[in-house]
Amino acid sequence: FLGVLEEQARMKASRAGEGAGIVANHSLPKEERRKQLEKMLQALDKTPSDLEQLKQDYARTSGEAPDLPSISGVESEEAALALIKGPASEEQAIAPEIDDPLEEAEEKGPPQMIPGHEQLGDIPVVFQPQNVKTMAKIGQPLSDVASRADVFIRYKCRKGECKTCVVNIDGKWVSACQTKIPSLAPGQEFGVR
Repeated sequence: FLGVLEEQARMKASRAGEGAGIVANHSLPKEERRKQLEKMLQALDKTPSDLEQLKQDYARTSGEAPDLPSISGVESEEAALALIKGPASEEQAIAPEIDDPLEEAEEKGPPQMIPGHEQLGDIPVVFQPQNVKTMAKIGQPLSDVASRADVFIRYKCRKGECKTCVVNIDGKWVSACQTKIPSLAPGQEFGVR
């Protein structure tokens, strides 16, 4: 829906812009209007004129394989293969650091119950990474519980077909629009990620 609104705003701006004024000016001959439009479009053109920059842009957007780094100057064939293949063992590999949402949740401390939500049901529901806790009734739609707790979940079809609203519950990805709060043993919490 947001994309449609943006497109409508662009279309409205183009109808009210400089180009629209040139096209609407029928006092000028057709060829003169065409030349003015071309001049305006050339001024707006952001295509790089540098040949190297054009090659880099093409390589990045074409889907072709990137050029491999030069291996000239490498002393042995074994070293050249190591450059191409990568590290031989896991110890030699350098893994990038990845943010772990579980660590962030632990740093925040235990989830805090939303004031006034203590009497709304029997099942405690915890939303992460927001670190928010509320109460819900057995069989209540998860989408209702989330909206009441001010936890944003994006929805599209509301039928469970598009998978826009998937959340992680006990390691399983489920559609929030079709999930209902189950009965749990006393002391357990229904965790939503």
